[in-house]
Amino acid sequence: LQGGFAPGGSANSDPATHPTILSGDIGARSDNTDNSFHVITANRVYSTAVLDGLTVTAGNTAGDSFPDDNGAGIDAFGSSLSLNACTISGNAAGQGGGIYNGGHSTAILSNCAVTGNTGYNGAGMKNSFSSTALLTNCTINENIGVGLENEFSSMATLNNCTVHANMGSGIVNNGTATLANCTLSGNTAVAGGGMLDYASTAVLTNCTFSGNIASQ
Repeated sequence: LQGGFAPGGSANSDPATHPTILSGDIGARSDNTDNSFHVITANRVYSTAVLDGLTVTAGNTAGDSFPDDNGAGIDAFGSSLSLNACTISGNAAGQGGGIYNGGHSTAILSNCAVTGNTGYNGAGMKNSFSSTALLTNCTINENIGVGLENEFSSMATLNNCTVHANMGSGIVNNGTATLANCTLSGNTAVAGGGMLDYASTAVLTNCTFSGNIASQ
């Protein structure tokens, strides 16, 4: 799925100028209580599945029970999914507000923004149950809850990424996290404002932590 084309057709995609929006706001406008649970569902799709130049917004599954409380923006299970130049914003879920990547899934994100999503576990992105996330040149910012949560034998690799101003820790790692040339700044949490590791493995190279706040 590719967006960013001018009205009437064009050979070149320019998402910044011509946004293509996939929205879960299907009922009364601006009333999120009747929105789609998931804007995109990826159930056992393969590596040929690519989202390019799209904005995914207004999914709302907050308050529902498992498994419907996962992945309001994108809910991936047992899948391999690639995202390029996408914006995942304004989604709300119990787990993985923007993106839920679970059940041995692989999510590859390049030049993406995961911003302004809400969730009590992994507001921006949750990587769970032996899944893999590879993020390059991405921004995870201003999510209400943990920016990226990595758990249950999952692996997250971030290269040249910015994790900023998330309210609930920038990254929570209970799996394996590898960060290179990343900046974690202005995040807040009870513990581990920038990054919280527990029962985990973390390898950080040339990363910057600044202005993160934790109350303990």
